[in-house]
Amino acid sequence: MLAELGAAPDERRERKMNRVGRTISCLCQLGGWFLPMYGAARLELDNIVEYEIAARLALLAECELLTLGEVEWDHELWLREQASTHWAWKVMPRWKPPVPRASIRERYEAFAKDPRPIVCRRSLLTR
Repeated sequence: MLAELGAAPDERRERKMNRVGRTISCLCQLGGWFLPMYGAARLELDNIVEYEIAARLALLAECELLTLGEVEWDHELWLREQASTHWAWKVMPRWKPPVPRASIRERYEAFAKDPRPIVCRRSLLTR
């Protein structure tokens, strides 16, 4: 997709994601499955909104990406459910679960009808 748009990956972001991956790998070796599962679930929460915003921008650019946001919703749910079965879940900070999965597409459809400026990422989680 990036090549079609005449773009390339952001080298800084790629390095950052490489560090995140290596950190998660170390956590798997040191602490078992819980911390990586917990952390991944929390990261997926942000990814839901990032893909929703990307889908809105893609609509304006005549592309379709909304399905990726729904997949991230599925990932966050599964990872959070897995992490919640571990004893450490009781002592870790919790985040508010994302809006219902169906509302991602509903909000997108509303945006498609009236593409207003994109609002703050966090407000999308609760609208």
